[in-house]
Formats: sequence, structure tokens, C-alpha cells
Amino acid sequence: MKDTLFAAALAKDATVNPVVEDIATPMQNIFSQATFDRMCDQAKFFYEATIEKPQHLNAKGAIVEFMIEGCQSAADKYHELLSAGYTPLPMESPLQSFHLVGTAGGVVLIQIHVCKPAEQQAADLNDIFAGMKVQYLKDLEAAQAQEIERQIDIALQAAARKEAAKVEAAQKALADKVRAELHASREQLRASLIAKGKLNAKGEAA
Repeated sequence: MKDTLFAAALAKDATVNPVVEDIATPMQNIFSQATFDRMCDQAKFFYEATIEKPQHLNAKGAIVEFMIEGCQSAADKYHELLSAGYTPLPMESPLQSFHLVGTAGGVVLIQIHVCKPAEQQAADLNDIFAGMKVQYLKDLEAAQAQEIERQIDIALQAAARKEAAKVEAAQKALADKVRAELHASREQLRASLIAKGKLNAKGEAA
């Protein structure tokens, strides 16, 4: 999810602040608080809609689910959770805080959904945001490393084009010099032969 949030935040940046520089302009990949804040807002939205289950502890969420066998045990667990600061789901939630799922082998199964205490949610989000910040900084460093390689490639290509242009210009200058020297030498010989009477004034055989 973090990779998705990072990509989405960068895409949002591109929409809000479109890049108009030339493609050769270096991208500095500096930490953006605005980008990180948007990532945190989206992570918070996902967190508040996520149901945390005992069998999936890595999926942190503001809502916790319990599956309890027996009505009395479920009622005791529900009372215990409320006493510990957990709260029932809001009325507009599509889930139910206390729900009869069915029976299994004659045992009644009760599903409980409650919201974590505010301080626990805040602690979860702090952990999530801290992890996201570490990942964001790593992503920036990786992007900067790619940008450095891109700029090196651009510089090498530019240097190669410049060197090729210099070689081409030098070759052209040398060719022009040879042509001029041969033309001058020919004209000098022709003038000498005319002066000696071996060629007429038109440079043809006398």
C-alpha cells in the first residue's frame, strides 16, 4: 500500500504542479512535506476503514474484530472491551458491533466489531506514518540515484555529440585546405607554363 500511496502522491504533485522544464533539467527528489501529508491523509483513510483481526495482526486498522463462542462469553468480552475504552461502531457503519453469525456444532458464534480507543489509534497512526516516512526517504534516494544516472547519460551523449561535431568541422576544414592548396598549386603551374610559352593564354596547348 505504501508504494501505491507514494506513486499516487507523486501523480498528484504532477497534476497540481506540472513540470514544464526541459527533460534534461535535473530532478532533485527533495522531501516534500505537502506530498508526505497527502500520503498520511490517504493512509489514515485506509486505516480508519480497515478491520483488524487477531489472525492478521500485520493489517492495522481502527476497527477490531473478534469471533466469540457463546452468547454470555461474547457479552462479557463486549463489556470488557467497552470498559477498556473501545467504542461501538457509529450508527452509519454498515457493520454491527454485536452480531450473531450462526452456530457451529451447536455452539453460537458471535462477531464483535468495535473501534479502538483514540489514543491507541493515534499510536497506530504514528507507527504507520513513521514507517511511511522511512520508505518515502528511501524512495527519494532511489529516485535520485536513477536521476544521477540519467544526467550522466545525458552529459555523455552531449559530450559525444560535441566531440563528433568538432571532428566533423576539423575534417571539413582539412578537406577545404587540401582543395585550396591543390587549386593554388595547379593555377601556379598553369601560369608558369603559360609564361614559358608551353601553354597559350587560355591555358591550352600552344
